[in-house]
Amino acid sequence: MASVSELATEASCTKAYIRQILRLAFLAPDLVDAILRGEQQRRLLAFPSR
Repeated sequence: MASVSELATEASCTKAYIRQILRLAFLAPDLVDAILRGEQQRRLLAFPSR
């Protein structure tokens, strides 16, 4: 298994971006289906605003 640093280097992006994307991999399947159909709740955000 590659580290976050290794993945970021390989993908030419930041470690922060890799961490954000990895969190999406663990969404519940019903949420993924709703997002792909465009039926997710309006308050559902992929990345929290800061």
